[in-house]
Amino acid sequence: MKQAVVIYPHQLFKTSPALEVVSKDTPVYLVEEPLILTHNPIHRQKLILHKLSMDAYEQYLGDAGHSVTRLSIQDHETTAAVFEKLEKKGVEQMHIVDTTDYLLEQAIRNCGIERVWYETPYFI
Repeated sequence: MKQAVVIYPHQLFKTSPALEVVSKDTPVYLVEEPLILTHNPIHRQKLILHKLSMDAYEQYLGDAGHSVTRLSIQDHETTAAVFEKLEKKGVEQMHIVDTTDYLLEQAIRNCGIERVWYETPYFI
């Protein structure tokens, strides 16, 4: 079964429980999630903060030896497009930290990819 770790803009934890249980060979997808970045009106500075934070986190994970793929909002304009990409890559099981977002959790539950859910770390 092909596994992957899926990380959203508000889950850039220094120690992620999803990353702790998989091998370094497991692909990590860093998702510029439309439901978080564009669903509701967002201040431009907050959007820039998310993008720059994701840039830094991508570098952090790469330096730690993870294989990171960024799913940009320009290439994946909907949440469904993100899951379609994962399915095309052969992902059958995704490791995700609790998103704390109702709409995103509903989309994850209904996408057809098995999920392994982790609690949000209390200390980041």
